[in-house]
Amino acid sequence: MENIDKVMWCTGCFLCMSECPQNCISIGKDSLDTKIPVINATECISCGKCLKVCPQHTAVERNYPINTYVGMGVVNGAKISSASGGVASALYKWAVNNKYCCVGAMWNKDKKSVELAIATDESELEKFRNSKYIFSETNSIFKRISEIIKTLNKKILVIAMPCQIAALKSALKKEYENGKIIFIDIVCHGMSNDSYFEQHLNHIMLQGGADNIDFREKGNFVFSVYNNDSCVYKANYDEDSYFLSYLEGVTYRENCYHCQYAASERIGDLTIGDFDGIDSESIKNDKLRTLKYPSMILVNTKIGEKLLQEVDSIVKEKRLVAEAFRYNEQLKKPAQKSLFRSEFVRRYEQSHDFEKAIRPYWKKKVIKKHIYNLKIYKLAHIVKVKIKNGRQI
Repeated sequence: MENIDKVMWCTGCFLCMSECPQNCISIGKDSLDTKIPVINATECISCGKCLKVCPQHTAVERNYPINTYVGMGVVNGAKISSASGGVASALYKWAVNNKYCCVGAMWNKDKKSVELAIATDESELEKFRNSKYIFSETNSIFKRISEIIKTLNKKILVIAMPCQIAALKSALKKEYENGKIIFIDIVCHGMSNDSYFEQHLNHIMLQGGADNIDFREKGNFVFSVYNNDSCVYKANYDEDSYFLSYLEGVTYRENCYHCQYAASERIGDLTIGDFDGIDSESIKNDKLRTLKYPSMILVNTKIGEKLLQEVDSIVKEKRLVAEAFRYNEQLKKPAQKSLFRSEFVRRYEQSHDFEKAIRPYWKKKVIKKHIYNLKIYKLAHIVKVKIKNGRQI
């Protein structure tokens, strides 16, 4: 039978479900509660359309970067408030000011999940702010974008994960070739199952509300939850079991460990992310040189180059392409599995409880942190005593 059952490392884009002429594909879950397509075999006619559009089965064009910049988004000469350099915000604002519709990831407080959404004016861009290290749903976005292009005759700017861009390029190939869409991919480390985050949120909030979330407060790796305009939970990355297990590669979807888009050939017209490892002293621009988390901008197509030159709210400085790849592993290869991954999988398949499955890993990390802090405390005490006694250190 010719259908997506033969596809390995499904990314969960559900383009297959959107394109199925029989409507016989639905959203299901595997043993790790990873969302995957499920086919009703009795209704499937083996037309193969799901395979034809699947970006994991049918190759989508990618390009090696032609230029690299370090950059930041500015408003009235000051940096845009954002997790890093503010480039995404600047691109979105340019787009709506030029009559584009924008696509990005938003937090759905009712579903307690992240999904790709559409913004038509600047007032709606706020929902795209903040970093969201969670799997985001895309299944409803394909037809909505197509309808906007056809009925409103508007262009679209999309900022999303590389695997999501691949699905959108596959679904909207003609629209892209006709210059109706600009794609910008984000350097991605991986995506954890949304069910893990929902369970964790319920655990830390005791079923309380979460109007918004953020994993990068002022650029730092701090997880915050907001409700009724107040911060109701805040923890550094090493103080929160979900955040730390995400950063250390314990809880990604299985496809993330085999990601074909974690490579030098990029899927978007532009690629954006943190410019890891850049020598700040070598930056000529004063504003960029003093920025804690400057943005990396890879220009992958002529469309991307033209866009970047038109956005005057981005301060940028040209760098060597090789410099962007030097310290950013996700531009070279997929994320590695944590040594605890297999144990987490075993425990989760037994319990389907995130907190129980992650507990041994989390206890080990907490104990290790306490031991480290104790050593620092003892060392500081020894230094203090020696100084008090007038002895050399």
